[in-house]
Amino acid sequence: AISAIRGMRSEINVPAGAYVPYLVKDVAPEAEARFARHRDHLLRLARITPLQPSAPVAGGVQVVVEGATFVLDVGDVVDLGKEKARLGKEIAKFDAELAKFAAKLGNPGFLAKAKPEVIDEQREREAEARRDRDRLKAAFDRLGPAA
Repeated sequence: AISAIRGMRSEINVPAGAYVPYLVKDVAPEAEARFARHRDHLLRLARITPLQPSAPVAGGVQVVVEGATFVLDVGDVVDLGKEKARLGKEIAKFDAELAKFAAKLGNPGFLAKAKPEVIDEQREREAEARRDRDRLKAAFDRLGPAA
């Protein structure tokens, strides 16, 4: 849970020192017991604070972990519209890069003339770019349509 929350915070540029209000939903009983046992560590290391039940969520971002869904209210520390636009630009850059890899690796002339290690390197770079794009797309999708 700590790693997932910290990873999400990093992806959408939540300031490192900011404590973010959260609530937990869809909690399995065993996960609830585990979170209760490690509550102090979770709050400190993930830099989260409990959200008051009556408080509105200005910009909720969901993080799904084993047995629970954390909803982090990042709307007060991150401009969600700007962050979604930034992520969209980054995704577009990766899409362009992936199109170049597809064109190169789909070119029979390149495949016939290039050394096998060069082809393997291009495939590895393509896979890495695809992983990075998918990670950013997941962060973009977490921000939801309201951002």
